[in-house]
Amino acid sequence: ELFRIVESFASLSLVFFSGGGVWGGWIPYGRGRERKALLKSVRKEAGKKAQDLVGASEMGGQMFFCSSLDAPDGDHELMGEALEAMNKESNPALIERVGGAGEVAKMLFSAGINRLAILCHVPEDLTARTNAKDWVTHVLDNIGVPGSIIGEANATHVVAEIPKDESKNAYPIKVKDNALPLAMTYLRDHNLIPEQNDSSDVVYGDDDFPDDDDDDDQDEAEVAQAKIRDLAIG
Repeated sequence: ELFRIVESFASLSLVFFSGGGVWGGWIPYGRGRERKALLKSVRKEAGKKAQDLVGASEMGGQMFFCSSLDAPDGDHELMGEALEAMNKESNPALIERVGGAGEVAKMLFSAGINRLAILCHVPEDLTARTNAKDWVTHVLDNIGVPGSIIGEANATHVVAEIPKDESKNAYPIKVKDNALPLAMTYLRDHNLIPEQNDSSDVVYGDDDFPDDDDDDDQDEAEVAQAKIRDLAIG
């Protein structure tokens, strides 16, 4: 009888899991393991993307970027984890560096099933050039479907979302494809990204960085050069 009681309790056991301070609570054991794996995926993608942005900034002096993240899947809490991973100081001792993008401004997009999640971060010392609230507001005002800022918005940090609206054929993945160019246009109109030409000027945005998993045999200069694209949005 005691064994049956213990077995029943185990099947319903709960574990406490805290996702890096962004969210936490009592959750089913199985989901806790899934969340840990998801957080690892989110942080890995974000950390690598951060290094792409840092490399682009170091090559061309650009300080404002737009990009999308797949792993958060439109989840605001996971987007927060992603931003934390991107801004985390990079460890120069690592062969494959991650993070280190805390000094560049970035608007991040993640399309999920029910929403397009938007997270914008502008470092304090860049807010004189533009601020996060104005940048995000431009996208929301011009996207053509209802969207809103979530919580308190300020010059350095804004969370927003555009919900799925089937009646307007506004599915998150399609909305993202329209939102990214709007965010880039805002930067261009405010002279925050270099003008493109047919040769060397480069604007970095979503999909401008290839997956580096197969670049292990290239040195840093070759990898950076491979990331150059002639189009603002891939």
